Amino acid sequence: MRSLICNTRILIAVVLFAAAFSGSAAAQSAGTTSSSGTLPTTQAPPTGVPVYGLYRAFFQHVASLENSASDLEARGNKGGGSDLRKFYEKALGLTPPEAAQLKKSAASCNSQLAQQDSQAKTVVANAHAAAAAAAGLNTAQGLTQPLPSTALTQLQQLEQGRTAISNSCIQSLQSSLSARTFSNIDLYVKTVIAGHASASHPPLQKLTPPTISVATAAGMQK
Repeated sequence: MRSLICNTRILIAVVLFAAAFSGSAAAQSAGTTSSSGTLPTTQAPPTGVPVYGLYRAFFQHVASLENSASDLEARGNKGGGSDLRKFYEKALGLTPPEAAQLKKSAASCNSQLAQQDSQAKTVVANAHAAAAAAAGLNTAQGLTQPLPSTALTQLQQLEQGRTAISNSCIQSLQSSLSARTFSNIDLYVKTVIAGHASASHPPLQKLTPPTISVATAAGMQK
């Protein structure tokens, strides 16, 4: 299994738009674990990436394995595709229904976040275009103009929405699984995923979003 995963060279990059607005204050809004089903600990792991950011990376990796499995199967490698599809089932000791629920939750979360990201790109593109038109610049020159406060406010609201979506996804996953199963997943995310995650925070107005890079699946098992 490990050699197969290594050979696929899977590298996940999870985009966090407007990371300047998702620091410790945002992490504190995540809630704490309780019998009422609220979120896991709000304290960011040593990487500095909030828990909801780690889950974004985790969900993206779940989806990436599914996509890679489909690619292998399309090339006739049915066994390799099956191994990838069962990667987290085996790594986390999930039953087939639990693994299916994890994939369903990941797909739903990824789709919702992609919509937020698309809106953020539109906000930035429109703001740069307006700035270029107002200053009599061409489109390329408009990209050098700082974003107006209205656009920054919109991006902040979208990032807050991404955080809310991520937290909701974690809650949904938690409520759909047994306490022990979710606890195992949560521990994996906060140790294995966190051990291969990093975040950078370039200026928002440059539209060079920071990334969380998760190592290959083989490396994640070390």
